Amino acid sequence: MKNRHVKQARKNGSTAAVGTQHQTAPSLGPGQFNPSEYKIVTLRECVPINERNLCDNGERCAQYWRLNVEKAPWFNPDAECLVALLLDTRRNAKGHNLISIGLLDTVLFHAREAFRSAVIGAASAIVLMHNHPSGDPTPSKGDNSATRKAIKAGEIIGIEVLDHIIIGAGRYISMRERGLAGWEHLRSSLAWKKARAERQLFAALKTAKTKEAQSRIWERHFATLNKLEGRTAPVLARAA
Repeated sequence: MKNRHVKQARKNGSTAAVGTQHQTAPSLGPGQFNPSEYKIVTLRECVPINERNLCDNGERCAQYWRLNVEKAPWFNPDAECLVALLLDTRRNAKGHNLISIGLLDTVLFHAREAFRSAVIGAASAIVLMHNHPSGDPTPSKGDNSATRKAIKAGEIIGIEVLDHIIIGAGRYISMRERGLAGWEHLRSSLAWKKARAERQLFAALKTAKTKEAQSRIWERHFATLNKLEGRTAPVLARAA
């Protein structure tokens, strides 16, 4: 009777299971394992950095790190912790995934680990982030090399590496904004030069102790902008 039903199902082109007997996975010997079904599991809710959770520049990514990564139970400030921040097409953070925890001055990294969660999580882009326990966020040769490899891998699979943020003691470095690793071509753009001038402006203002010193810093900044844009007329002074 069962064989007749099987033949009839095949004749009708049916792919439905025939019979009611439950099929169990066979037991395997030592060193063997059965395949499994996987899914993404949310470990905890994270703190949004703004209304849209927009992470489109180094400052916002560093803020996300401070609010969420440093608060994670697995975070170790005495070891380098490498994280992938997953972004959607509007550069809003979908979440983050721990890639690896290393030692005091190094962390193991491979592109497949960086993009594994991005592929499963349907991310449009990622931002790599890791800390330097020494407090100095200056990128090492290894940081530059690993970032270049990740950028090339992202170009192949269609997931952009938007930036690599290195966190130090109270400060950070955006490798993209500095034109490092695979972003050297950005140094020739006017937008990159303006952003660098702005960073230099704010760094100088932090050390200025008098209003006169601040005024001189602003004057130099406006002169730099005029030079970058090829203007002879002075730009408008900032509002008091």
